[in-house]
Amino acid sequence: MNNLQLVGSFEALVRLSQKELPAIYSLRLKKLLYKAKEEIQLFESVRLELLNRYGFAKEGATNYEFETQAKKLAWEQEYNELLLTEADIKFEQIPIKVLIDNNISISSSDLLLLDWLIIEEDNNDKEKKNNQ
Repeated sequence: MNNLQLVGSFEALVRLSQKELPAIYSLRLKKLLYKAKEEIQLFESVRLELLNRYGFAKEGATNYEFETQAKKLAWEQEYNELLLTEADIKFEQIPIKVLIDNNISISSSDLLLLDWLIIEEDNNDKEKKNNQ
């Protein structure tokens, strides 16, 4: 999972963590959420450093401006590299069967955002199919 995926899916991750899942998956999600917050804070601090290196914010403004097109392009290039950098988070995926078996509803948009976390079947299901 890269920073773009992590930042883009954080709110969906929060929503999923608020669902009533079996304890083991709830614990995994809470740990993941804690690690994700730390990783996003690091990402945000580096993003702001880049903005301050290449641009400036006018007083009272919420967006940054760049003195030259070259500085803007340099910022965009470094920012894109930062977005595509792998997030340093280890996690265990959640089989969609767990959500189904526990009547957990999740929107299709959240499911798309969390495609790195939710898998169609777990290894036990694959082994059962292979042994049949």
